[in-house]
Amino acid sequence: MMEQIRKTEYQGIKEVSARMGWSPNTLKKMIVKEDFPAGRLLGKRMITTESAIQEWCNKKARMVK
Repeated sequence: MMEQIRKTEYQGIKEVSARMGWSPNTLKKMIVKEDFPAGRLLGKRMITTESAIQEWCNKKARMVK
């Protein structure tokens, strides 16, 4: 039996930076320095998912406590 593929909403740098309130350049720095969860699609466009962002934020929040 084939597994059903789940639909995942991918977001680009512009969408994520607007949501987080950061400039695109700041977000790119966060990807490099802070291990923000994003990857390159075909070597060009950086993308991530909402669940990866939430997991990263939760991890950072636990570190502050």
